[in-house]
Amino acid sequence: MKMIVKSSVFLIVITFVSTASSSSQKCEPVPGCTDNGVFYPIGASVPQNNPCKTCFCAENGLKCAEIACAAPPPGCVTQNNPDRCCPEILYCGCEVDGTIYKIGEEIPDNDPCTGCTCEVSGNGAEPVCWAVGCGAYPGACVTQNVPGQCCPEILYCGCEVDGTIYKIGEEIPDNDPCSGCTCENSDNGPEPLCWAIACDAPPPGCVTQNNPDQCCPEILYCGCEVDGTVYKIGDDIPNESPCVTCTCEESDSGGNPSCYSMSCLAPPPGCENVQPPPDVCCPDYQALGCETDSIDQAEFQWHILVLCHYRILPTNTLILDGLHIQHIHKKGMDHPQEYLHQVYRFCHQPHNHNMKFQGNIYQKHFDKRILLVFLDNSSYKTLFHIHHKPVCWAVGCPEYPGNCVTQNVTGQCCPEISYCGCEVDGKIYKIGEQIPDDDPCIFLSSCEPSENGPEPIRWVSDCGDFPPGCVTQTPPGQCCPEILYCGCMSGGKWFISIMNDKNH
Repeated sequence: MKMIVKSSVFLIVITFVSTASSSSQKCEPVPGCTDNGVFYPIGASVPQNNPCKTCFCAENGLKCAEIACAAPPPGCVTQNNPDRCCPEILYCGCEVDGTIYKIGEEIPDNDPCTGCTCEVSGNGAEPVCWAVGCGAYPGACVTQNVPGQCCPEILYCGCEVDGTIYKIGEEIPDNDPCSGCTCENSDNGPEPLCWAIACDAPPPGCVTQNNPDQCCPEILYCGCEVDGTVYKIGDDIPNESPCVTCTCEESDSGGNPSCYSMSCLAPPPGCENVQPPPDVCCPDYQALGCETDSIDQAEFQWHILVLCHYRILPTNTLILDGLHIQHIHKKGMDHPQEYLHQVYRFCHQPHNHNMKFQGNIYQKHFDKRILLVFLDNSSYKTLFHIHHKPVCWAVGCPEYPGNCVTQNVTGQCCPEISYCGCEVDGKIYKIGEQIPDDDPCIFLSSCEPSENGPEPIRWVSDCGDFPPGCVTQTPPGQCCPEILYCGCMSGGKWFISIMNDKNH
């Protein structure tokens, strides 16, 4: 301790005057010290204005000493008191780069992947740091780094195929034209979901051609398929019977085989057993010399009633159930059967424009294809009776996938599919449509395609792991729990870290 003497010792003479006698009496001086006009006896403490200075009166004068204050512990914040020499310690913490942080306070770090706080230790307070763990990202996820942030953010997750990551819902190319693939979410994360493309069977009578770049064959043309052979529209279809003629006709469903049969005249007397030559429908009774009534064949006026619903343009005709077309044949009708073939082919033509036949112009109205031939006399004896034989079949509609919504189309037999989806609680959701779910841990539920058809896919929330020593609580209606508080054990004591409180 440093002693500083700043005062002198004075000899004070005190004179006592006696009132009893006039004689003077000599007084002995009293030893002491005077400071700032105040006398202090030897050994007395002499107060000072400086709290860091102490003085007392000694025999050889005033002696003083300066009080030296010890330095505060590192990381402690002090406060001066005018009545005290040494400053008081307000609190102690961790001193980092000239800044003092309180116990439990977070200490900033330039490295976003390092976290530090000020914690109590055996030596007082020390910074405690740790590496920030980013955790494992799901496979096939694309991430990006964010400035000032340790862990990268996920841009999107998908399916990795041949080194390329495809987003959820994105189509994945496939070398097989008969399969389709998309990236879809599953319980194990995003996975490629593939399915086979089903080709519809071509309509009956259609000729197809395979294309190496397409799954389903292309239709070249459609016609009529008879005994494994396809005939184009308008082609004759061979038939074993000479009395039946068949052609391939156009219809709404493609080609339709249409046939008509021809019946022969009743044989004249004496010719009942006459048979026609091969490949000929009716016998030529006149050429065979059979009796054929007394009517002079040269005077016959042949009339043909064609009920094929053509409308003739000239006005001098009679419209019946079909069309009455009059043709006069006196000597030129040597082969009436061939003539009827011509008439049938005229009715059979599929064109919609006007046509000229036997000098008259006809316009197609609709085709019933019934031909009647009779003589123009009172007997109206039928020479030929040709009937159209329609070929009909039931149109079969394909089986529609389950959970598909269909709608009927006017003029169409089979309904069309509006959409297919997932049926949940009686409601059908479209593919890609979100399905409501009351489970708070299901953050997304949607209808997705699968090998078995559309199925509901549910994505479960991942709450992750909580730090050790933390107490959690799950609020109602919430999937993941919340942290109430965290603490740590040190020196046999449990310390609770009050989060986001700067005063503790």
